[in-house]
Amino acid sequence: MTFFQAKDRILKQIKMIIEDKIRNDVNGTPRDVADVLLKEMNDASGQERPTVDSICSNILEMMIPGEDSVPTLMTLAVKFLSDNPSALKQLVVILSLIRNSSSKELFKLSR
Repeated sequence: MTFFQAKDRILKQIKMIIEDKIRNDVNGTPRDVADVLLKEMNDASGQERPTVDSICSNILEMMIPGEDSVPTLMTLAVKFLSDNPSALKQLVVILSLIRNSSSKELFKLSR
């Protein structure tokens, strides 16, 4: 199997998951990136509204780096943190712990 065949296969699986999430129409707090992107798709209008294909591509790029991976991931991270203040607070706490820790303590945290 070539890289492109594998990529297409994964993309089809992602699309099945996304379409299943759309059919089940789970509302509430997003549990994963797909939920955040689907919420954006439902809330947006006009040209800014992401499509199912663009959501699938974004998720695939998170798994397999592409040309625009870093800008896309940064945008999604900022969007997620702005939509989820509790996640932002947790991140700030973690970063302050890291900033105030010695490298020896960080090694213990990573295990």
